[in-house]
Amino acid sequence: MTTANAAAVAQTLQSLGSVSWVVDGFVPAQNTVEAERSRGLREAAAELGMAVVDPEPGSLSPRQRLGGGVLFTTGQGGAQELARCEPGITTAVVFDAWLGSVWPFQNVRVIVQDFRSMGETAAEVLLGGAQGSAAHFLPLLKVVSV
Repeated sequence: MTTANAAAVAQTLQSLGSVSWVVDGFVPAQNTVEAERSRGLREAAAELGMAVVDPEPGSLSPRQRLGGGVLFTTGQGGAQELARCEPGITTAVVFDAWLGSVWPFQNVRVIVQDFRSMGETAAEVLLGGAQGSAAHFLPLLKVVSV
């Protein structure tokens, strides 16, 4: 793995400001990237005193249904599907792309990975040229609002 998924999620969560609860829409059993993203979200939320809700329709409390929740997930499709069931989720954070309108959310943030740097780092590792600290494996990330 040549990207810092947990750090990207944690950094984005911290940048959102006053959020009281988040929905973990990652699927850790799917692959190691999803597992790292979920771990990063849950650890950062715990450090910030935020509740973490699982992405099951009907899992939000009546108070949470009033709004203010942030959904973290990998892609747009699952985010939109869950938000249609749970209107309290007002912001989505996804990786790499969002196409079209932000509906049904009020805000969408996209974590954009630097695939070129990731590929170069992976090639260095495979060719035996990369050694040293974990910082070598932190390609640039940026978060954009849609």
